[in-house]
Amino acid sequence: MKSAFGMKNVKKENLEKGLADMKEMGIGGLSKGLNFLRTASQTAMAPGDEDKATSAASASARASSFNGSSGVEKPKMSYDELLSLSMKLTKQNKAYKAALTQASDKLFQAGEIEANYSSLVQFVSEDVGVDLVFVELKVPPMTSDDNGTGGDSTSYPVEKLLDASAMRQLYHARDSARELQVRDMEDKYVNEINQLRAKVETSRDLINLDSPAKQTLPDPAIASLQQELESLRTTLEVQGQAHAASVAESDLVRQQLESQLLDLQGQLSAAQSSYATDMAAHVAALESKE
Repeated sequence: MKSAFGMKNVKKENLEKGLADMKEMGIGGLSKGLNFLRTASQTAMAPGDEDKATSAASASARASSFNGSSGVEKPKMSYDELLSLSMKLTKQNKAYKAALTQASDKLFQAGEIEANYSSLVQFVSEDVGVDLVFVELKVPPMTSDDNGTGGDSTSYPVEKLLDASAMRQLYHARDSARELQVRDMEDKYVNEINQLRAKVETSRDLINLDSPAKQTLPDPAIASLQQELESLRTTLEVQGQAHAASVAESDLVRQQLESQLLDLQGQLSAAQSSYATDMAAHVAALESKE
């Protein structure tokens, strides 16, 4: 599993390195621009003040040493040029910040995708039971060599990707084999059930035959069984009549309750209307008094 994420880890390291480089370039460019603006403003001051001239000379010397020059004084910049340079540096800094934010979002998304990928691979391999099939893919580096050539293709890193078509074929093959096995088991169970049913029918036919036990059954026993059946039937009829009577009584009580509820609703509506009328009269009386 670690080999499958080898190239992703390399890409993540490249992104983190690029983020650090962009951050350093943004901070360096901003400090350089501020130093240049400070130097230019100091050199643009009016002559006559020795302290100001000294500080301007030292600032100019620092700026020249920072830019790599050997003491050659640069021409003074106008206010418009300074403003244009400041806006350019501000725009460049904003671009660096936007690129940094975008790269951070990509890093976060890459980590999230990697976590989801690991969970999905574990679920498919352990719970679903499908073997993972990988295909090797040579990925060229994102940056070329120093001499401008891309290098030998045999030295490219190999990234293992999931082969969806092969995994799909493997899954369908196993599903077909499993379905065939289930059908075989169903046929086996159906045959066993049919055999048991045939045995039961045969046993029933043998029981229905005139057996000696059936012929020697005494008549008083049959009569007692018939009497018990009649008594049970009578008891069931009585209980059914009692249940019907209780149901009818329940319906009558329900109807009475519904009528009482309607009466209460009417009384409540009348009380509400009377209360509203009294309140309106009371309000009118108060208004007339005022």
